[in-house]
Amino acid sequence: MKSIVNRDGEKYPEYIKKLAKAAGEVNPTAADSQRLDRKRKKKTSNDDWASPTDPDSRIARLKDGRTRLAYKAENVVDMDTGAILAAEIYPANKGDTATIVTSVEQAKENIKTAQDGQSTDKKGPDDPAPPAASGSTSKTEIYADKGYNSAKVLTELHDKDYRTYLPEPKRRGRRRLDKYPAHDRKVIEKNNARVSRRKSKKRHRQRGEVVERIFAHICNTGAARTLVLTGRVNVTKKWQTHAAAYNLGLVMRKYLGAGKPRAWAQVPGWALLAPFLLVLGRLGHGARLLLQMTYNAFSSDAIGYNTIDNKELIWETAS
Repeated sequence: MKSIVNRDGEKYPEYIKKLAKAAGEVNPTAADSQRLDRKRKKKTSNDDWASPTDPDSRIARLKDGRTRLAYKAENVVDMDTGAILAAEIYPANKGDTATIVTSVEQAKENIKTAQDGQSTDKKGPDDPAPPAASGSTSKTEIYADKGYNSAKVLTELHDKDYRTYLPEPKRRGRRRLDKYPAHDRKVIEKNNARVSRRKSKKRHRQRGEVVERIFAHICNTGAARTLVLTGRVNVTKKWQTHAAAYNLGLVMRKYLGAGKPRAWAQVPGWALLAPFLLVLGRLGHGARLLLQMTYNAFSSDAIGYNTIDNKELIWETAS
């Protein structure tokens, strides 16, 4: 945060020191400036401040009240298998309601790419036929927390043929639906009715276990919470690399019974080389190959019933 500059090119510490002098401090020290900065109500804005070394980053407030230059990461995860189907990076000042539709559509496109790639790959005469694409005649259901709920999101997802289960945030009094058009009002009422069902409550209880575990693997175990990179493109590459490594662990666990280094001691030595030879032999396929491998590994369990999770968003294809 010390490196950010405003529109006039003034650095943040210099700006705070100037405010301290205006408040009556004579030759304010760094501690005096920090004390004044903590008492100010509105400190920084992305409209007025930016990083000279990383213009794509945005000022974000952490859970403990501190502010940092950050990005917003969203994973799209299959809740039944834990496979990450899309890993996206957005500006930190983008709200959940502004990115949910983009993440869902990206996950849908990735699944289609994996299915198409599986059908075009060379197969032997004894290889089974690829599974049919799921979701062609079924309704896709989306589960998310209350942060994703808005009339615009509900209407847009409904128009794209999705079925939403998004609980409403707490409000003072009841939500006035008479101010919305008839179409939007009908969509909101149907969503609220579905949220109160037992099926919705069961699925929402599963979100924390699946989603938070994946973020713990990537951010804490994988040390991806703090990155020494600049630029949204580079941060996206790093984040997707961690997601691909997580998927590779799922594939190894599916085929070999072990997906982590601690579990390798229980796997025969020759079997440890199999996933690496498989990846190296077809390295040109890149990320699409890894997604396709993940899809192939779980295709028998996922036909007709797929769930995708976007941070705390769950997509499900009902059979």
